[in-house]
This record gives sequence, structure tokens and C-alpha cells, in this order.
Amino acid sequence: MSDLEFRKIDGTDYENELIALFNSVFGRHATQDTWEYKHHKNTFQPSGIFGAFDGNKLVGMNAFMPMQYTDGSRIYNVVQSCESAVNPEYRRRGIFSGIILTAEKYYAARGFDYFIGFPNPENSYGGFLKLGWINEGNVTRLSKLLNPARAVMHMVTGAKQIAELVESETFRSVTAQQILDTPKTLGCVRPYLTTEYSRWKLERSGYRAVGYYVDECLRGAVYFRGEIKKKMTVLDIAGVYPLDKTISVEQLCHKFVQAQSKQYDIALIWISAIHRQSLLDMGFNVLKSKELPFIVKRINELAPTLKWDPMYMESDGSINID
Repeated sequence: MSDLEFRKIDGTDYENELIALFNSVFGRHATQDTWEYKHHKNTFQPSGIFGAFDGNKLVGMNAFMPMQYTDGSRIYNVVQSCESAVNPEYRRRGIFSGIILTAEKYYAARGFDYFIGFPNPENSYGGFLKLGWINEGNVTRLSKLLNPARAVMHMVTGAKQIAELVESETFRSVTAQQILDTPKTLGCVRPYLTTEYSRWKLERSGYRAVGYYVDECLRGAVYFRGEIKKKMTVLDIAGVYPLDKTISVEQLCHKFVQAQSKQYDIALIWISAIHRQSLLDMGFNVLKSKELPFIVKRINELAPTLKWDPMYMESDGSINID
């Protein structure tokens, strides 16, 4: 490993090589436009791209997306690891660990509190654990059939248009600023979503927020999108976030799905393991047998130990780059 150099890549330097390595390792089709949107247009801070070099040749890479979390009283600076890729000819030379450790030192020196990630359980996951990252709870993909007769009809004829949100006194559109302005008693940390960050992170992928109201008080938010998959109308839920302790994740999810059940054929959600059994009891089923690990490493010794409750909208997959 002594002949390799690990360093942060400035701006768009080596961008063509980064995209080519990413596409080659993962079999993807990222373009310059999608890559730059994800890694250079983050409204909080651009991603830090770290590389391993053999001379001037890029042989490994990892991207780190800055973001913020809140427990309702304090904001934490967090970095999410993604796009870990190593040239197959250079594997087993310490490239993965060299890049991760270099990035940890870089962000710790700049006041960040935690690293997080949703690693591939069959590839990089074990490497992260060896470097001191901790599994804080897996997420699982669940589904629920909402309208069996119409779903069967759509499987034959095909749904013609995406279903619209059914608004009511209980569920109606809400802005990111309204969510930020609402006093919170969360019981765990949630992503801190400003208007600009929400627009960058969610809207390009079609997600929007709907508020849950009780007596005109905002008590929670659900992030979702409607789409057509396999000819059926799908309610794709990216995040379910109670804003106080008057309602649980499971209750809010159930109420929202029930309110939209006449409009959609099926509901999909990635949910953390702590809520999985409750949703299974409510009629959801496991769509994918493999779980996605959610891992954390504290890099600020003064930062507290937090309770994490991850969902899909926190994954870098919320922003598709191909």
C-alpha cells in the first residue's frame, strides 16, 4: 500500500475517471449531469470525493455527502458515505480502508460529528465494521396490497395515470419550512430538511411532503411519491416522521396508507427493523428478503450517543445518478 496515495479530489478534477470507475464497478450509467447534480449541487455542502492513486492513475474512490440531522433541540453535522469503488486489479491492497480513514480525519478536523452509510451487505459492509463503524439498525423493503381487484385489472390493462394525493383536514400538503418551524419532541434524530435541501434531495426524484394535522396542529410528515410500476399505481413512501410523541411511526404510516388506499393499488416503504414487526401485523409483507444495513461512526468525541431511526429518504439512493 506504500506506493499508493490517498487524497481529496478538488472540484471536478478526475471527473471522467471517477464516473468511468463507478460505472465499471457497479454496472451503472451515470452521466456528467447526474454525477454533478448529486455531488456538486448539494445545497448544504458539495460532496467530498476522495481517491486512491497509483501515480496519476485513479484506482479507488469514495464519495461523502454532507448533511444535517436534528433531535429537535440541536443540529448535528453528518457525512454519508457512498460510491465506494476500487479497480478490480488493485483490490486487497488496503485502498478501501485508506480512503475511509483519510476522509474521517478530514471531516473530524472540520467539525463534523458523525459518519453514516447504507453499505452493500455483501461488499463494503464488513470493511466498515472493521474500521469501527456500528450497525444502528437495518432497513427492510415492505409492501401492502391496497386494492386487490383494481390491481389485477391494472396488471391486465395497465394504469393510465399516476394517482393523486387525497387531501383532507388530517393529511394535506406541507412545506419544508412549516416542518422546520414546528416545535419537535422526536425521541431520535431525523434529517434536518431546509427548503433548499428538500428541493435538491427529494423533488428531483418526485418525492413530496404531506403533513399530518390534529386540530390544526402539525404532528407529523410523510414523504412520498406516486408512480406506475409493473402497470400498477404505487404509493412509494420514503420517510414517515412524527414530530412529537403523540403518534408513532407505525400509526402515522398506517393512517396515511389508509387515507390513500382508494387511490393506489399497492404501498411500498423502506422501514427500520424496530418498526418492521408492527407493520407486518398491520398487513404489510416483506418485499425483499435482504436488509440494508445502516451504519454510524462518531468522529467528534464530544458528540452524544444518538438514537437513530433510518428510512429510505436518508439513503443516497434518494438521488438516482443513472
